Amino acid sequence: MNEIPNHRRVLIIDDTESIHADFHKILDKQAPDTAALDDLESSLFGESEPVSVDDTFTVDDAFQGQDGLECVKRSLEENAPYSLAFVDMRMPPGWDGVETVEQLWRCDPHLQIVICTAYSDYSWEEIRARLGDSDQLLILKKPFDTVEVLQLANALSEKWLLGQQARLKMQDLEGLVSVRTQELHQANEKLHTANERMKELANRAMQGAEAKSAFLASMSHEIRTPMNGILGVVDLLSETSLEDRQRSLVETLQTSADSLLTLINDILDFSKIEAGKLSFEEKDFDLHDVVQGSLELLAERAQRKGIEIAALVPDELRSNLRGDPHRLRQVILNLLSNAIKFTETGDVLLKIEEKSSDDNRVTVLCTVKDTGPGIPDAAQESLFQPFTQADASVTRKHGGTGLGLAICKSLVEMMGGQLGVNSVFGDGATFWFTASFDRATQTFAGEPCDASVLEGCRVLIVDDNETNRLVLREYLSSWKTRVDAAPNASEAMNFCERAHRERDPYRVVLLDMVMPEVDGLELADSLRNASYFDQSELLLLTSLYPAVDPTHLKQCGIAHYLPKPIRKLELRQCLLRALGEQMDDESRGSSDSSRRAVEPASPSPSLGDSRAHVPSSILVAEDNPVNRKVAQAFFDSLGVRIDFAHDGLETLAAWRAGEYRLIFMDCEMPEMDGFETTRRIRIEEKEQGLSPVTIVAMTAYAMEGDRNRCLESGMDDYLAKPVRKRSLREVLERYGVEVPQ
Repeated sequence: MNEIPNHRRVLIIDDTESIHADFHKILDKQAPDTAALDDLESSLFGESEPVSVDDTFTVDDAFQGQDGLECVKRSLEENAPYSLAFVDMRMPPGWDGVETVEQLWRCDPHLQIVICTAYSDYSWEEIRARLGDSDQLLILKKPFDTVEVLQLANALSEKWLLGQQARLKMQDLEGLVSVRTQELHQANEKLHTANERMKELANRAMQGAEAKSAFLASMSHEIRTPMNGILGVVDLLSETSLEDRQRSLVETLQTSADSLLTLINDILDFSKIEAGKLSFEEKDFDLHDVVQGSLELLAERAQRKGIEIAALVPDELRSNLRGDPHRLRQVILNLLSNAIKFTETGDVLLKIEEKSSDDNRVTVLCTVKDTGPGIPDAAQESLFQPFTQADASVTRKHGGTGLGLAICKSLVEMMGGQLGVNSVFGDGATFWFTASFDRATQTFAGEPCDASVLEGCRVLIVDDNETNRLVLREYLSSWKTRVDAAPNASEAMNFCERAHRERDPYRVVLLDMVMPEVDGLELADSLRNASYFDQSELLLLTSLYPAVDPTHLKQCGIAHYLPKPIRKLELRQCLLRALGEQMDDESRGSSDSSRRAVEPASPSPSLGDSRAHVPSSILVAEDNPVNRKVAQAFFDSLGVRIDFAHDGLETLAAWRAGEYRLIFMDCEMPEMDGFETTRRIRIEEKEQGLSPVTIVAMTAYAMEGDRNRCLESGMDDYLAKPVRKRSLREVLERYGVEVPQ
């Protein structure tokens, strides 16, 4: 900050010399203390004691306004400005006090001024009119008191000092602001340069991400194309007549191929997450379908290991949701698959609960509990990190990349939830996750028929697995049936005998097929041989592997069977159908159970359905010869006739020449790819007013966004390679192609 000049410098402008002497005597302690001045003070101010002043003023004199102005100019040039001027009102023949003040303020606007006058030449209003309202101007009437003059001088000098300090601080602040502004300007220039650099780097990163995505898409396509051939041939081989050793080799090949596909999917998913390319679909779905579909996909794997797998979904759960069912299914499948992988004996239970809900959102809690070896506490901490497994020996024994749970964690977090595990080493593990979904915009069809007929019906469950008994009891209790459960055949016979004595027999007995000591079929024989058990309906609960022999079932008096894992809706339909047939027999006066045909509960697999096949006109566009062989074998095994086109141009020509109702379109083909072929078909349909042909993408493009790309090009549906026979059947049935069972 600049140094402030002496603030106690005062200028006296008056045409009377004695007035100057008085002011010196009051303000300047160095002034000569003459008797003449004392006398003058007494005459002007009256008798009073001299005032002691601790700090003296520097006092200069001017006898006319013009002289005063010169003094002020000179003080400014010397950087020793006056803080205060006492100005006489009448100073003939020059300027009067008002005019002098005007001139002084033009020269030094900060000067404090006291007008000294004994006359009223100007009124206060006139002075204000000429000089304006200012806090730098005061009027002092003559004669004035020594104390009054000294107080004015001290107060106005301090005021001037404060003003100077404020102005200097403002100047310093303005200088600082100027410096800071310059610095900000320079910083902005640097920031602009940095932003331009960041844009350049972002563009490079974007190009790199696009290149990475293109590479991933290409890699996905190139890997899935041969995998389609491998898995397709394995599926076809497994359906042929094979010796035991051959079947064992095919099963090993199928397991290895499935594991390889899982690894590929994990690596691609993790790469998409890392690249920020993973997005979620928004569509309405039924949670029950997702849960049951997940169990069915893994049922055979669990049953081959001798493990029971079941799901428990309460009736009150609001299952009509909106979100991405494929990603939800992916998480459920991963947790179920891990549970099956690490469980050697026992069972795996999937349980779904509603954690919270409001009018717009539903949060569900999913738990997967197994009876495996459990996970040590130390391993749980890093379990959800990529490339991490609970035990290094896991990779050697079971395989895997250690990416599955890390991917699940990312997916669950993208669904607004959390993923965790509860486990005691040696006592199994329970993996759990939460996920939030919007309510569906449409309502899916609920249970189609009235279950009131089941109310009060007495049912016996016979199953050695405690989890299965728990699930079945929950389902049956929700329909208000009277339920008992037995863990083996011996206790089941005791239950039945007691019910017979009470004359309250079981209307339905649910028999597990595989049980220790006495299996379900042997127990069915025992029950049928008991003369008091003719009115009971026997339902067999069995796996799809190994297959059920319908002839043997009929001989045991079993009219219906249900494949595991049990769907709640199918169980209810089966019970209603069984009871309906039972009542029909009673109404006909017959209890001969041998006359009832052995049929599964719809939509379970049929035992001997021989519906006539209506040929379909279907075109398959596929350039890969191995995949053509696999597709031909798949469609032949499904009893569906197809034609082939080897590229996009052949596909377009075949469509123009034929009357195909369904086209399976490969996307990557020579001459013309599937996207362009589809666009041309849609354009010609519109131009010629033709009915649109259904086009389903059957492609190895399985990256995020490929499905949307297919649909945007005009295709109706999407089937990713490697294609499984089950998925192909579902697509055919979805579009009205009748497929023999």
